[in-house]
Amino acid sequence: MRIADLTKDEYLSLDRKRVVPTVPLGSIEQHGPHLPMGTDTFQCEAIVTRAETLVAALMLVTPPLWVGNSVNHLGLGAALTLDPTRYVSVLADLGRSFLDGGFKHLLFVNGHGANSGPLQTALHQLEYEFTRQRDDVQIAATSWWVLAPDLIEEVRESPRGEVGHACEIETSLMLAAQPALVHEDRYVRGIAHPHPDWASYDLVDAGRVTLVEMFHRHAPAGTIGRPDLATREKGERLVDGIARRLADFVREFSTW
Repeated sequence: MRIADLTKDEYLSLDRKRVVPTVPLGSIEQHGPHLPMGTDTFQCEAIVTRAETLVAALMLVTPPLWVGNSVNHLGLGAALTLDPTRYVSVLADLGRSFLDGGFKHLLFVNGHGANSGPLQTALHQLEYEFTRQRDDVQIAATSWWVLAPDLIEEVRESPRGEVGHACEIETSLMLAAQPALVHEDRYVRGIAHPHPDWASYDLVDAGRVTLVEMFHRHAPAGTIGRPDLATREKGERLVDGIARRLADFVREFSTW
């Protein structure tokens, strides 16, 4: 179900003990010369939309929140961002809207790496507020790449450290989700992390430390990895596989 399509009465009649409000999170930021600035939003929306078709009676999907925490891309001059503290407040406000409305469950599905920190803080804020009022709330979040790291490993041909940003995986997802917005003639290979023994840009290898780094310092082209290895077939496989994992979680989550 898409919340934007429902009438007031349809919304009020939903089973608040089972239906899972789901909020997709994206960003507007540069993705190199070949991908649109809405890449993170488009990818997340495609995965959540596919999952909703599998569990339509259980999943109440909002429109994607298209702005997030993109401060690390400001140095390249092409990003819209919220102050990270303000972003926490926005996420918490969205959560309150559902929990105050009687829903037992709440799920955020993230599509942008730098949203993860504020999102975790927002979850703890909601937990702090609502678990003292109610003992039945279930609040969760995931990022699409965390749902299926094994699938990413099966699909990828890129070397370790080079599945990060506007890479083989993100470009494949966009070839499946929004192919008309992918400029295949503009592919630029981006660097891996300059300190690979400690940190990583890779989606499935977080590294041993977290560094706060502005993108323009180490990735002046705005890319990390091998977009030239992307295919639409890989993207379809990823969208379908990750969506199925998400639907599996929603089915089980709705019973908790």
